[in-house]
Amino acid sequence: MEGTDLSKLGSDWIVPLNKLPSLSELHLSFCSLRSFKSSLNVVNFTSLAVLDLSLNDFHSEIPNWLSNITSLESINLRSSKLYGTIPLGLTGLQNLRSVDLAKNKNLTGNCSQLFAGSWRMAEYVKLEFIQLHG
Repeated sequence: MEGTDLSKLGSDWIVPLNKLPSLSELHLSFCSLRSFKSSLNVVNFTSLAVLDLSLNDFHSEIPNWLSNITSLESINLRSSKLYGTIPLGLTGLQNLRSVDLAKNKNLTGNCSQLFAGSWRMAEYVKLEFIQLHG
């Protein structure tokens, strides 16, 4: 659904998708999504391997529930106007091989903490134009 205007959905856009446990890839880049649901009671994405939410207008923090999608192999949140600290829970995702958080200028992270987790096994990590330290 890349490029589809989903701006009128609010933060509940994730709720119907969370009811699809067999979903393996979700591509919603450049869909004018404006917010994340801050919490999900149950994360039902048991097969989700690829998550691409790049080029959206979230103006929010990365929600902690993303850290509960243990099947994730690739996550792309590039240029999505994210802010705050990268959740350390994302570094515990054992299957994660590709991470792109670039061009979120108000996103911060500590390099030594991020690469102490499973990210040290990642094949592709793109963190340009974010605020890194450590």
